[in-house]
Order: sequence, then C-alpha cells, then structure tokens
Amino acid sequence: MGVSHRAELVFLRKEPRYQHEKPYLVLLPEGAAVDPSTPLHNLEFEEKEVQVLDIRDCKDAYHLEECGFEYKSHATQVRGIFGDEPTIQDVAAYKRETEEFLLKAFGAAKVVCYDLRLREKKTFAREVFDINDPLLVEGPALGAHTDITARSGPEMIRYRLSPEVIDKYRTPDSSKTLQHLEASERKRAGEVYYIHHNENQKWVQAIDSRSDGQGPLG
Repeated sequence: MGVSHRAELVFLRKEPRYQHEKPYLVLLPEGAAVDPSTPLHNLEFEEKEVQVLDIRDCKDAYHLEECGFEYKSHATQVRGIFGDEPTIQDVAAYKRETEEFLLKAFGAAKVVCYDLRLREKKTFAREVFDINDPLLVEGPALGAHTDITARSGPEMIRYRLSPEVIDKYRTPDSSKTLQHLEASERKRAGEVYYIHHNENQKWVQAIDSRSDGQGPLG
C-alpha cells in the first residue's frame, strides 16, 4: 500500500439553504440585461484537511468497475498544448489524441471528446470572458466535484451526438431518460456534483502524474 500525506481540499459547505435551494452558478454573456442586485451564485466553500494516499506502487489495484476510476499512462505527442500559446490546431489535435487513447483503453466503439479546458495554477482577475473560447485559459477548478451528473450526462449526449448515433448505441434502460429529454426544451445549462466533506471519503493520487500524460480515468 502506498504512502499517505495530508492535503487541504476545497468542499461545498453544508449550508441550511441547500435543503430548499439548489446550489447554482450563472455565467452570463457580455451585455446581458440582468438586475445588478441579483446574485449570480449561492456557492459557499470551505477548506478541509484530508488524507491522500499515493498509489504509485499499487496503481493496478484500482479498476473502473469497482472504484469508478483506474490509472492509465500516456505521453501526449501534442507538445504545443502545454506551451505558452497553444493554438486551435493544438486543441483539436489533443482532442483527437484523447479520443484515440480512450478508444483503445476502454475498447469503446465510439468516443467523443467534446470539451477541453486550458488551466494554469494562478488566479485570473477578470469579470468578462468567453466560456466558449477554445483557447480560454482558466485558473484551477474550484471545489472537489465531478463534471457529469445523472441529469447532465444524458443531456450532453443529446446535445453533442446526432440522433442516428444515439439510436445506434441506445441501451434498453436508457429509453425513458432519452425520451424525457426529447420532450424537454433544450437549454444550455450544465450540471456538476460539488462534494460535501465526509470523514468516510477516501482520496488517492498518483503523485508522479505530470502534465504530459493522462492520470486516473473515471
């Protein structure tokens, strides 16, 4: 078993309001007509010290079906993606490389890399930015979270894939969910799971993960 170390992680604080008010964050386009007094988010975070297990020496013990993630190593050939000025071509090439890697890693029939975020370990003091800019550089993601939920996953499938592809890979138990989404008005609203701190949580990390490769997949 690997060596453990202590680290501080940011969690969504357990606020009483979340019992009746869903946590939210609103990103508006420039010039949007909105009352300045209207709060654009109700997110409240807190830092907690947690124990993190270094799994470098036991990476093969973690499997997607059991743990929700597994570790795969891959050195990218798209060197420009980690440079000071990545290009549109770098972003497109890295997406293609990711799709090819996941096809092989999971034996998948089809993979679509629909999003990529460029991040730096620093704070950006700006109020206006284009979230759809493929070259937008952001700071570290705030708060322990998972990007896909039971609701946003099917919605993303409908938004990103053609009806022909959806029908081809539809499973028997997915029909009701997809039919419900077909009857709903399409909205550009995403959803993530922000995580509350819990003493029973277990955190792991491959400490030797570097920027030129793939880390845990889940």
